[in-house]
Amino acid sequence: MRQSFGEYLRLLRRQQGLTQSELGADQFSKSYVSAVERNSIIPSHSALLHFAEKLEQAPEDFERHLQDAETKNQYFPQPVSPVQQEEDDQEIISLLDMVLKGQQKIPFSLPTQLRSSSLFSSSQGLTWQERQARLLFLNGLVLQEDGEFARARAPLEQALALATSDYHPFISNVLGNNYAREYDYISALRYHQRALTLLKEHNPANEDLLQQVAYRCGDDCRALSYHVKACLYFEEANRYLQSTSNLASAGKLYLGWGYCIYAALPQASPHRLEAEKDLSTAEIEQGFHQAVTYLSQSCSLYQISSDIVGEMHARLMQTMILIDWGYWNASVFAGILLSNEHSVGSSIPSRPLDDAYEQCRKIFLKLMERYEAKAEFPADMRQTATTALAYLIHVTAWRAMLARLNKHSSIADKERRLAVCMCEWVLCFLNDPDVAWDVIRCCAHISDNDVQDCNRSFDLAQTFEHIKDSLTDDTATLADICFAFGILAEEIALAEVDGKSSDQLKRFDLADHCFHVALTTASRIVPNQDLDASYLLRLYLRYATILEQRMHSVQNNQAIATQALLMVKKAFASFPGVFMSSLLEAIAQ
Repeated sequence: MRQSFGEYLRLLRRQQGLTQSELGADQFSKSYVSAVERNSIIPSHSALLHFAEKLEQAPEDFERHLQDAETKNQYFPQPVSPVQQEEDDQEIISLLDMVLKGQQKIPFSLPTQLRSSSLFSSSQGLTWQERQARLLFLNGLVLQEDGEFARARAPLEQALALATSDYHPFISNVLGNNYAREYDYISALRYHQRALTLLKEHNPANEDLLQQVAYRCGDDCRALSYHVKACLYFEEANRYLQSTSNLASAGKLYLGWGYCIYAALPQASPHRLEAEKDLSTAEIEQGFHQAVTYLSQSCSLYQISSDIVGEMHARLMQTMILIDWGYWNASVFAGILLSNEHSVGSSIPSRPLDDAYEQCRKIFLKLMERYEAKAEFPADMRQTATTALAYLIHVTAWRAMLARLNKHSSIADKERRLAVCMCEWVLCFLNDPDVAWDVIRCCAHISDNDVQDCNRSFDLAQTFEHIKDSLTDDTATLADICFAFGILAEEIALAEVDGKSSDQLKRFDLADHCFHVALTTASRIVPNQDLDASYLLRLYLRYATILEQRMHSVQNNQAIATQALLMVKKAFASFPGVFMSSLLEAIAQ
């Protein structure tokens, strides 16, 4: 009979001459490793990766061995003696005590055989209140493990009431995590703030737990779009970071911090009154730069820790911020043009969009490096690739617009045709799995031949409808794709200055249709760990910038200019508030 995973791990550890403490290193305690080897607990994915790295084994072999053991029910295959059972129970109680004190994370689950009250019998030498607190806490953890978050709250709340005060910070943190998993960030923030306050008062030396809880407070604020407040919590969490801290955790911190610095900028925040005063142009520029710097650090940390999901997330967010930086530059330039204060030869900076373009290419290169050996494109990376494709179209269309505004007509024409080509690639990627890798390779290694091969008779409107039908279940990606198509349709319409007015109006109608689908789709997104409520606002702000550009570009066509102004007012009709009102007034003037 094949060994249990615990026996297999113990054998490999002894062959390498490592103690349990050495195997756990700074990530997992000796008690944790011991519990895994005795099959008392089931290690998490992160623990498997750590053990595989320390023992120089392939992570896939560890995962397969553990899965086989669970499938064949090899945990506790034979009855154990009362003495051994008591030792196992005492080991788990010791591990849970470390968890309750914040000295050990919860990267494990419990075998079904242990999910009972017998674990905390009176023979363990605990008082009734201590036994009940631990039992309730264990029941809450098990329910959370099974995805029963709502049912887990009652035992966790009762455990909080019965437990001694030194356990309150961690139980409060677990409750906060519970509410966050169900997107109730107001309740989550309340519990996380309580945990942070208690830790500062009673256990200030536990910097690892302080860092985790401060980060959680910041992440709750981010989800609630309280970005200025989130930055303060992330800054606090950063102070507790140590040289031994987990790299992926540090990457997550810088990802959230960088995003909130960007989202707190006045032109992007739904809580404009958070800021004590309006920022100058130089301060906003500095904010964008700082946000991109933190996202770049996050990407590097994820890369070092071999966390490709985290790295892709950081690169996509960095690209999004760079795109909005480009929008802000265009908006500032439009204001200068309208005020007639620009000097001859002045141009819109293209550096943020060039950097965004390069980030997209790096995403495709990384996907090729990691997964191209597989015949089929990995399903779990499909959304990442599609979003990167949307950003690539978005950036290329914007670069065409900047080239046109900067009087570089040949470059603008090349960028427009390349963006059209990319739209064809998206359609192929979504509807023909056999060419998915061909599309990724094209995006990673874009050449002049791609522009030359562009189908000039390509029907953008028809392609948009096909893609929209292909992404009905993925609202965020659909919103990004729709907006990218809208940008391209807008630029094609603006480029035809010598065309017929009626044809130009039709192209603007297509652009507006794409934008409206994007905004309607984004309005259905429930704020979560990846997207907060400010995502929709930023789409509206982008749309406003585009319509401002349209009004300026077609001043000689009163019909189109009037239509653009009406579209702005219609777009913001459902977005009340001081900020929206002031923006409307500025645009109307």
